[in-house]
Amino acid sequence: MPPPPPPPPSRPTQPDDLPTEYLEHVMRPNNRLERPSYPPRSGHDNFALPRTPRTLSAGVVLLCLSAALSVATAILIFTMGKQILADYLAGEVSASTGAKVSGDELIGDVAAPYDILVNRGYIWSGFAVVYLVLAVPVRFGQLWANVLLSVLAPLFCGLLVWDMLDSVPILFRSLDAAAIAAAIAALVLIWLGPSNTYRKLRKNAGTPN
Repeated sequence: MPPPPPPPPSRPTQPDDLPTEYLEHVMRPNNRLERPSYPPRSGHDNFALPRTPRTLSAGVVLLCLSAALSVATAILIFTMGKQILADYLAGEVSASTGAKVSGDELIGDVAAPYDILVNRGYIWSGFAVVYLVLAVPVRFGQLWANVLLSVLAPLFCGLLVWDMLDSVPILFRSLDAAAIAAAIAALVLIWLGPSNTYRKLRKNAGTPN
């Protein structure tokens, strides 16, 4: 009696041989294995960077707003400051003497006060540039930028308060007050708990402070 024929050679399992439910399970994105990125970040393997908290984002926006208000004040000083100052002084003279005086009549008498105002415009512009430069490292959780901003912002706010207490037009006082409020709010927000946690997480992810 002849021997039985050998069994057919086995072949690798093909995708068509697998159940449809299994294939759908494997092909789901959530069930795929994520390969680590190489080279890993320093100190930690594939440590994801945290999401920027709203407190920090809002603080950076307010910081830029304070800088924009300072720039707007400087632009007004450089372009229309003499006329605004003359109109303001004319109103003060009219209120004190009862005589109607126009700003055009005093435009020649505001040269010295206008020079002082121009110097302040340069100072406001300088601090605005500092704010904008520091906004970038503050946004990325750099501790040194927060510390430097915490030293410079109160100094600038103090100068703005001094300007508000001087005899300056109400328009400039309003812009100064808005810039102070935005800067103080920004300082508070960048030091709140979520912002501090964000800086610590970035440091753990290998991003230096």
